[in-house]
Amino acid sequence: MEEKNIQPIELDHKRIGFEFYLHRQNSGLTTQETAQGLEILKEDYENLEKGNGKFTIELIEKGARLFKKDPLQFLSHNSSHTFNDIENATILNASTFHTFIGVNEKQNDAILALINNVTEMNKKIFEMIEQK
Repeated sequence: MEEKNIQPIELDHKRIGFEFYLHRQNSGLTTQETAQGLEILKEDYENLEKGNGKFTIELIEKGARLFKKDPLQFLSHNSSHTFNDIENATILNASTFHTFIGVNEKQNDAILALINNVTEMNKKIFEMIEQK
């Protein structure tokens, strides 16, 4: 039998915390409600959201159920945080500074919608594969 070289997965706790924050905001949940759903203390959840804690696979699974998302969304790269740095950025345009907060929110919404569509397509593909 062949031995496979299995590498452990290193979790990006800061990014996952930010993803939890985004999904909590989009779900309209408070930190207290989210902590209760994850079965942890509010303070522990707030630390996780800030990137000061350690996510476990169990917490990610509970979060996925709470936010009604695929757990892989929290583990794979998500472009929603790519635009985070732009939120407070300004540019000089015709001698006037403009912020991109409105555009950033629309981009985040579009990206989350796209991710949801891809996740649904993946589920359907797996169902089709399992049927064969």
